[in-house]
Amino acid sequence: MGALHHTARWRRRAQHQLCVEPLCRACLAEGKTVPARVADHVEPHHNDPMKFWRGALQSLCTHCHESRKKYAEARGFDNTIGIDGWPTDVRHPVFQARGVMMSTRGGGRKTDFRCPPETTAAAGWFCYICKKSLFF
Repeated sequence: MGALHHTARWRRRAQHQLCVEPLCRACLAEGKTVPARVADHVEPHHNDPMKFWRGALQSLCTHCHESRKKYAEARGFDNTIGIDGWPTDVRHPVFQARGVMMSTRGGGRKTDFRCPPETTAAAGWFCYICKKSLFF
């Protein structure tokens, strides 16, 4: 955190954000009701005072802020997997790699193949790039 986070003005702005949006935005998107504890900038401000004071805020729980948000900022994409088994973030590398997937089906031998999302309805697929399971 930069020096801007330690001001009374920021504390008032963060408190106002948590009053306006008391539940975690990321958890609400998944259907969970979790109280928010952190007022977070939607777009990283990188200590730019204009972006810091005028940038949009979102309310997040501590878990989402410390794991999801920081992961997304470090990697450039969110690793959340949707109900359909595909990453929810269009910036995820699986979409840039044109659907390069890997399967451990068939005796555990790993095979590369390329296909559009609608044809991978069978369980057992995971993202070739981040190695995260695409199906539950």
